[in-house]
Amino acid sequence: MQIKMAKQTGYCWGVDLAMEMVDKALAESAPPVYSLGPIIHNPLTIRSLEAKGLGVADSVDSVESGTVIIRTHGVPPEVAEKAEAKGLSVIDATCPFVKRSQKKAKSLVDEGYSLIVIGESTHPEVIAILGHAGGGDVVGTEEEVAQLPPRRRVGVVVQSTRNPGPTKRLIGEICEKFSEVKVFMSICNVTYHRQQEAEELAKECDVMLVVGGRNSANTKKLAMVCEEQHTQTYLVETAEELDPAWFEGVKSVGVVTGASTPHVVVDEVYRRLMTLATE
Repeated sequence: MQIKMAKQTGYCWGVDLAMEMVDKALAESAPPVYSLGPIIHNPLTIRSLEAKGLGVADSVDSVESGTVIIRTHGVPPEVAEKAEAKGLSVIDATCPFVKRSQKKAKSLVDEGYSLIVIGESTHPEVIAILGHAGGGDVVGTEEEVAQLPPRRRVGVVVQSTRNPGPTKRLIGEICEKFSEVKVFMSICNVTYHRQQEAEELAKECDVMLVVGGRNSANTKKLAMVCEEQHTQTYLVETAEELDPAWFEGVKSVGVVTGASTPHVVVDEVYRRLMTLATE
């Protein structure tokens, strides 16, 4: 069985940066140290950080002292302001790419555009973007675009983990509906390239493995991209989840990973596949 690994695997640079901030905070800050929500969407990483002393707080209200770390997805500005007002030390681990989207959304509103965010309304990244812009509409389907009320000028930003193909179609629908549209195509470059790799590998392989957290938007979208190529696809969080039956008679398997998947897990999956390939 041939194993084809994607060129880009493991943590993306934004997650790597956040992990460095967390490690430094745990080493240098007096406890307690909390993240506001899971720092990234990967259960294994969260459990590992909790074992090192990182707490996960649902809101600033539940933190009375110490340090709070803003997750990679960001938070609305009033959340950080509230933490500072309580005398908490605040470390901003928002992904720089996400932070750029927040600033762009605000600038669109300041320029007089009505904001539309293409994404998932309940995703923390989208909630943070809306918070920085002072509100806006969120759409994820053509039906939701059709339901938007009339307006003259609209500005568009995109959740960083969106699939480029469907997103471009929604942008086209928005451009047809409104007379003046300004678009900031804020899909993360890492996300875009990983989805491209996933599509290419899925066309070449009999089976695709997507490794990452089941609560991770970018990981789930990688699985969707693979399934769209009509390739048998499995989403796993650990090497222990691999079932030998999946690979019976399989000549080639492709492996892609989410942007918040630890490198150690990728290595474990590869070693497990190598063992299965030689059995």
